[in-house]
Amino acid sequence: MKKLEWSDKLTLGVEQIDEQHQQLVQLANDLVSAVEAGYGEDVLDVVFKELREYTVFHFKEEELYMKEIEYPGRREHVVEHANLKEQVKQYQREMYAKKDVSPDEVVVFLRNWLVEHIILNDMEIAQYLKDKARSGYASG
Repeated sequence: MKKLEWSDKLTLGVEQIDEQHQQLVQLANDLVSAVEAGYGEDVLDVVFKELREYTVFHFKEEELYMKEIEYPGRREHVVEHANLKEQVKQYQREMYAKKDVSPDEVVVFLRNWLVEHIILNDMEIAQYLKDKARSGYASG
């Protein structure tokens, strides 16, 4: 089973956020490993809960950072975070209802949920920072 891999294309250039994203990828892979190993609901619950709780922590940190840098897309990004948190809760409910979840299915969900968010949404923060730095140099 191919797990999620961190790569340079996921790097925003903000150390704290990049480290948190790497941790999210690791926790996602822990969940995939638990499903692959056929662990029971009690173990999956612990692993999924850890991923979910770290996600909530990360989103809060990221939202504070966006406020700090006066990111203009912050409001929409916060809404996206709320939607992603709800998706995770819904997926967790579906996973337990099925009782038989394939590792491939978990990887697809996590890849779409986590990696797509970083690439599509968080990279806009990185672009904003680059643009802000350029305009600062141009005016200075």
